[in-house]
Amino acid sequence: MSANTSEVDKEVNDLIRTLLNRDKVKLWEEPYTTKDGKENIPQELVQSICAETGIPDTVIHQTLTQLRLHALEKLAVKKEQQQKDLIKIKIRSSSETQGSICTTLDVPYYSTGQQLVNIVKDKLSLQDSDLKLICSGRVLNFQQTLQAQNIKENATILVIHIPKSEVALTTASNINTNLVEAVRQAAEILNQNVDLNNPDIYQLNITDQNGRELRLPENERRSLTLAMTLHEKGRSFLKNHEYLSALTLFCEADNEFRQYASERLRRCDECFTKCYGNSLKRLLAVEKDGQKHVVLFVRLHLLQAIVAYHAGRKVDAKNLLDLAATELNSMKVDNEKLTQVMLMGYSDVEARLGLRASMGNIERAIDHILERRRTKQDRAEAERQRIQEQHIQSKYGKTQNGNWIDVQKFKNLVQMGYSKRSCAEALKQTNNNLEQALEALLTNPDVLLTAAAASRQPLDIFDDLEGEEDGNDVNNTQTVSDEHVSHLANLGFEPESAKLALEIESNNLENAANYLMQNSDISELRTKAQAKSAEKAFRRLNRGIRNAANEQQRRLLDTVINDISKGDADEYLHTTLDEEEAFIKKYRNLLNNSY
Repeated sequence: MSANTSEVDKEVNDLIRTLLNRDKVKLWEEPYTTKDGKENIPQELVQSICAETGIPDTVIHQTLTQLRLHALEKLAVKKEQQQKDLIKIKIRSSSETQGSICTTLDVPYYSTGQQLVNIVKDKLSLQDSDLKLICSGRVLNFQQTLQAQNIKENATILVIHIPKSEVALTTASNINTNLVEAVRQAAEILNQNVDLNNPDIYQLNITDQNGRELRLPENERRSLTLAMTLHEKGRSFLKNHEYLSALTLFCEADNEFRQYASERLRRCDECFTKCYGNSLKRLLAVEKDGQKHVVLFVRLHLLQAIVAYHAGRKVDAKNLLDLAATELNSMKVDNEKLTQVMLMGYSDVEARLGLRASMGNIERAIDHILERRRTKQDRAEAERQRIQEQHIQSKYGKTQNGNWIDVQKFKNLVQMGYSKRSCAEALKQTNNNLEQALEALLTNPDVLLTAAAASRQPLDIFDDLEGEEDGNDVNNTQTVSDEHVSHLANLGFEPESAKLALEIESNNLENAANYLMQNSDISELRTKAQAKSAEKAFRRLNRGIRNAANEQQRRLLDTVINDISKGDADEYLHTTLDEEEAFIKKYRNLLNNSY
């Protein structure tokens, strides 16, 4: 009984406090508090609150008295703290090991974010944890002071324990890397990979609703890549109900978080209207099945209702809950129809999206599913073509004027029977002019091959050599067969010369014999063998460096790559809306049980 009474008292306090803040009523000032500090609450204020909320006037007067005294106490404490250059802040922490903790701290106003972290660690015994501090939707900067970040008296700061990423646990050089830093590094790698034109590495492409890649300025693309990567990783935590980790990444993804949740949602509402148009007119003009996007509006209006409820705007909360419920009901799928479509061989996701897009019409739902499959196949084929073009361009390079070679013209020339390298070199020298390239192939094919060989990078040559080796000479210093040495010695060559020749020719007996017939000078053989050995050592070193770098990058990318949408534009719309429906019921009950 006492617990229920306490909850009601808290709700009444919160509601009346919200109304006072809205109307800018300051109970600690005149006329509500006299100059000698006595209470002077006018009956008009009590009656106006009673008319708006329905709370009995005796309860309102008692609550106003408590709020006035509490405000005066806070002012007295604040004055004392200011004299000591201290501010009082509330700390809320939640972890699996310690549970929920709420405490207050007196900290110097000019402390930095890092100094506050150290104070929190000492207070809560969290020396072995990585922490993020969030205040009013913003992640605190460790280098800036609390004053510079507008942290004021009685501010509430949420302490989030950052889980160590796999990278931090397995990579010695990044032992202090936390989850957010790992995701940031992975996003930076993805952004850099876009410019490499290499299909063999992870890349993140930002596309429109039709799967076409958006060409963005470098700074915009970098910011968007980082924000989207953080957001997608946060969504994966949200799906697993790991809310603190999700919150951390969402805050990082939006560095321009407004101070109030209602302001963020207002901006979201404006953006939805701009993107989709009133009553989804613009969306329906772009996508004939755009009705399925109502799912996003269900979530938006539900969040706005929750914010309105906790802000004391219960009429707004009720209206928004009703709107969210209406939208949710329009998105509900009949279970029998869902089963019918699934029995035809379609997945539950396909069936649900199809029925939503067709407003429950099974025949049109099937048409939608088939059309969506065709669209996905077309996108996959376009992506395959893009990767193939990237591979060709990456392999053969750019023309003299700095453009990538034209892949279609390259294919046309190859189909005529010319070698790929000759075709690529012809296009490079003629700046993708097909007629001039064909003429060069007809008149100077040998010159083109020579130029192609000369223009190749050392690492490209080594890569080709790696493909020709049997693998033994890469990993072992002893690559010469004793049997081959004996065979060459029986032919009349000195054993040392035979061994050196075999080293030069990668243990190829026939080539070594031919080489010895043309080069029998022992000093020349030694010089050539040393050069060959140095080349192999450099190749092994280079491969080791690249493999180590690639492995480190792979570990970083593995922290996020599986959580990023693979081009499914409807991935956000798959939800069953069960959770949303539960929240609507919960807040309707809260509204019905309040005054």
